Amino acid sequence: MRDGELAADYLMGMYPFAQLPEPDESKLPDGGPMKEENMPKADFYTAIVLMGFGILVLILSLEMPTMAEQSKNPYAAPGIVPGLIGAIIAFLSGIMLIRAIRKGGYKKQINAEVVKGFFTHESTNRMVKTVLICVLYSLLLGHVNFVLLTTLFIFVFVLTFEYSFRESFRAQARKVLMAAVLAIITSGAVYGVFFYLFLVNLP
Repeated sequence: MRDGELAADYLMGMYPFAQLPEPDESKLPDGGPMKEENMPKADFYTAIVLMGFGILVLILSLEMPTMAEQSKNPYAAPGIVPGLIGAIIAFLSGIMLIRAIRKGGYKKQINAEVVKGFFTHESTNRMVKTVLICVLYSLLLGHVNFVLLTTLFIFVFVLTFEYSFRESFRAQARKVLMAAVLAIITSGAVYGVFFYLFLVNLP
């Protein structure tokens, strides 16, 4: 067994909640899961959409008031956080786009089967949920307390990828607890860094 496999087994043993369940073939649409050879193509078009979304968020954030005209700290501008999120989405999408191009994703043809497989695939479902959560977070930012909103954002974001409605709540109580702890610690740390270190009042 290779060193990488040994390390993976060790980490899975330490953090069993990180192990993803095997997909239930009976729950998948006709044709089964998305074929491996179609993944570069799906990644190629997904990356383009997400990159466009990230750039749009960044542009809209730059158009928000900078507070400079009020002689306030520019880092307290309401567009800082959504702009940062948009930049991260665009950057990561760019990485995925380059990887898809290297695998020849732009050369593959699109047909009805591929389109159906993409839109019914679990990864696409999670991607849509992620985008909706980020958009909702950006819209509520400035209208809801930052710590409360960020805590809920991280909590829901983690459970979107970890929680399964096919299992009982009792069996996944540890996942929910870990998501809550992570959300509270992360939002508190971000607020503390900006407020006490950078002297920036977050919305």
